[in-house]
Amino acid sequence: TIGPALYESEFDQQSPLDRDRVSSLLAAILSHDPAALVVDLDLSPTGPARQNSLAQSRLDDLLVGIVTTRHIPVVLTVPFPVATEQAFQTKSHWMQKLCARGVAFGYSEIATTQGVVLDVDPRIPTLPTIAMWAIRARQAPKDTTDAPCSLLAGGAEAAAFLSINYSFVQAWHPTELAHQVPLRSDLLEHPRRHSHVIATQNDILTMPQLASKVVFVGGTYDPADQFVTAYGQVSGVFVHAASLDVFQGKVARARRSEE
Repeated sequence: TIGPALYESEFDQQSPLDRDRVSSLLAAILSHDPAALVVDLDLSPTGPARQNSLAQSRLDDLLVGIVTTRHIPVVLTVPFPVATEQAFQTKSHWMQKLCARGVAFGYSEIATTQGVVLDVDPRIPTLPTIAMWAIRARQAPKDTTDAPCSLLAGGAEAAAFLSINYSFVQAWHPTELAHQVPLRSDLLEHPRRHSHVIATQNDILTMPQLASKVVFVGGTYDPADQFVTAYGQVSGVFVHAASLDVFQGKVARARRSEE
């Protein structure tokens, strides 16, 4: 995770994050040969400035190369919703371009019950759900028709989820409690065992072994991205990682019961 200190020293406390510095971070992670990369950061284009455009292109090429050359699944968060038509077109076309090259997208929204994250629903195409599908199938299986990339295949006009008028709660409010899974994971009970906070450049060089692991990349610097769970308050990226852990455990148990 990108900690507050690195956010101040390397990213100058500015969002969106500097694209070249993000590329350097992802390249360092890739040197460890992870099984998959899940990014809980909005990496979409942000402005017309030439410098930003070139840095964005380099980041996009890196992301596509991870999928097409390294054959490592990449799941990105759907961009934050926008108000103007120009921004809508820019972000939807960017998503279409990456989707066409094999990069997947998932929603970053996290559902709560009276302010607490208690359950997760593997039917909703969030970051951990899309990551689970990508890891299991290496391609979109039949039950991903509502995934962002599948919707975008019908054209940019299908990207209603990019509009500030879109209500994620109304679109995906769970109605069948039987499909929800309790969010119980060691990743939440003992987050330090499963995470590496990057506070300085040296922390990038001393990352733990990540080979064959699903790596979630996110930030712990945003006070708005904090969620209360049964184990205490954590950043959203920990909730997403724990959700994948729960989903994979459920799949493993289901397979054992079938044998």
